[in-house]
Amino acid sequence: MADLPGQLTEQEIRAQPRLWADVLASFHRHLPQLTDLWRSAAPDQVLLTGCGSSYYLALSAAHLLQAALRVPCRAFPSSEVLFAGEGMRVWTRPPLLIAISRSGETTETVWALQRLREQGATTVALTCSEGGALSRASDLPITLPVEEHSVVMTGSFTSMLLVLAALAAALSGDVGAVEGLHQAPGLAARDLSALVDRARAFAGAASRPYVYLGSGPLYGIACEGALKMTEMALVPGYAYHTLEYLHGPKAAVSPQTVVIGLLSSRGSPYEAQVLKHLADLGAVVIAVGAPVENLPAVRFAAEMGTVPAMLLAGLWMQLLALYVARARGVDPDAPRYLQPVVTWDTSLQIGGAR
Repeated sequence: MADLPGQLTEQEIRAQPRLWADVLASFHRHLPQLTDLWRSAAPDQVLLTGCGSSYYLALSAAHLLQAALRVPCRAFPSSEVLFAGEGMRVWTRPPLLIAISRSGETTETVWALQRLREQGATTVALTCSEGGALSRASDLPITLPVEEHSVVMTGSFTSMLLVLAALAAALSGDVGAVEGLHQAPGLAARDLSALVDRARAFAGAASRPYVYLGSGPLYGIACEGALKMTEMALVPGYAYHTLEYLHGPKAAVSPQTVVIGLLSSRGSPYEAQVLKHLADLGAVVIAVGAPVENLPAVRFAAEMGTVPAMLLAGLWMQLLALYVARARGVDPDAPRYLQPVVTWDTSLQIGGAR
């Protein structure tokens, strides 16, 4: 392994089962503060914001929080919060804002939190780095024990999503859901070897382009899979809501197209038909989460449609991007043009903090 590109990234991908157990333990230490904040704020909606991978996990988490808490939950890229100004202020009671940033230093997310806090929002900063600008600007900082050295987000993505799922379950009093999340580390450890094998097996498929399809909370996971393929392997990745792909984008399907179809519990009969249709059009199609007739598939020990299955899908797509990168001679530890954090200085110059 020492001579292979992406060694650091691979180590951090493989560390996730152990990491999730540590993250859940940390979350339970923060839970009393989060519960008190939720009760005192009594928000009529929850807003989530972040950039890049953090925005994509916000998309997925918004679905999970809304289903559990029965209040509207919406996700926005941090720049959209910033540019909207007073246009964001459409509430009867101040909302709860959850601002997400691995480093806690992403300038757009800091600005977005500051803007909404000025408008009355109660703010939570979810980060993996103690004492950053985002944490200092928030009402309640939550720092997870995730130390990630690679440029691309891997374990930090799944860990922060896991914590937001745990928050949804805990605030709604769903003891069964909380217990199910605690099974995720063991399920991942059990599945890891098979997931590595399946990623390696599919990494030799046609490499341009990759299309990721997902419905509901899986759409954010699909977006993240597409981003990982672009960042790590320098291969174009595109994400769509599964059935939406039929409404125009399928015109670009060819034998060089690889389709990664994430199957949900509620929509799987329809999603399976979409995947079979795209295979009939000539695409290389991989079903993720459950088998689909006559298609190669990646299955998990976790039940389809659950949060542990979502996390395992994210982990597998990270592995796939890693092995596609290696097949192409690209080093995921040093992705082109990227830094771990995107920052802006006061003169609006773009920088990258390490």
